[in-house]
Amino acid sequence: MKPLLLLTLLATLFFVNAKGQDTTKKSAPRFKPEPPLRMIFHPFTENPQAYQREHHYQDSIRRAALPPEMHHPTLYLDGGFGAGLLGEHGVQGNYSLNYQYDRSLFTFRGIDIAAYRYNPHQILNIFPDQVTNSLDQYAFLYGWRFSNHRNRAYSFSLGVAADDRTIYFDGDNNQRLHTSSTYAGLPFEADYQWYTRRFGVSFGLKLTGDVSQHSFFGFGVDIGLGFHNSK
Repeated sequence: MKPLLLLTLLATLFFVNAKGQDTTKKSAPRFKPEPPLRMIFHPFTENPQAYQREHHYQDSIRRAALPPEMHHPTLYLDGGFGAGLLGEHGVQGNYSLNYQYDRSLFTFRGIDIAAYRYNPHQILNIFPDQVTNSLDQYAFLYGWRFSNHRNRAYSFSLGVAADDRTIYFDGDNNQRLHTSSTYAGLPFEADYQWYTRRFGVSFGLKLTGDVSQHSFFGFGVDIGLGFHNSK
């Protein structure tokens, strides 16, 4: 009788333990991968406040699971090139320093746009090498950045900027003259990134622009380096 009683007791304890583990698994939060289209268009097709609360809760769960030494701020540098399409035409270069706190994104941005022409005083012209006009911009922007478990992120930002625009022209005796003007602007940008891991390299597409005395709109590719995600 004693072996039978012992086996019965062990079976009862095993059943109670398995039942408790099953209950714990059911009560634990689960993170289901989002479909690609829902992942991209979620903020636009559903309640933005509900979206933000949901991802804030998920982020807090993930951060709590990491040891303290694994927590890093979202901080990265990026730079790229493209073209000014409207307003200021020409070759565009841009660079920025980005810091994210929660969903808020703070950015310092610099943009250079220059238009070129063939030098009329050169006998052999292969590439345009004479600047006709240029624009230098320095801006601070604030926006919102969203990332997901597939290492994708997108952001939208607005801010204030100081623009310096220069126009070049030919004077007497083939002298190169220029006029400059400085004015304030309302810069904006939209960015979509693919990053390899939490710390590493990112690749992206960026729309940039400015509403000002001489508004412009540009598009280009972007490469970044840093902590692209804090979790």
